[in-house]
Amino acid sequence: MSVLRKLVDIINPWKEVNVQDHASSNSSSSGEGATNEEPAETEEMNVACLTGNRVLLNEILLRQGADPNSVRPTNKTPLILACEMGHIELVRRLLQDPRVD
Repeated sequence: MSVLRKLVDIINPWKEVNVQDHASSNSSSSGEGATNEEPAETEEMNVACLTGNRVLLNEILLRQGADPNSVRPTNKTPLILACEMGHIELVRRLLQDPRVD
């Protein structure tokens, strides 16, 4: 078993993560009067990691100023989202980026 597969298994041992749950947690976690606006790049990166879209993730990571360590309101980074969804190729790509903590 590869190290990446083990990482995904550790982060998501149940393998039952619903993309809709992640999407709704972003919109429902804002409090009264709080602005929960994420930059477009952050939201695109989250969508790419949730859906397994390698092309979109690569485009975003190549943009100047893109932050692969951005944290969603649920305290999850794109790396964690990709792991939870079982997208090993995206996990690998994110780990290759020197900006990822």
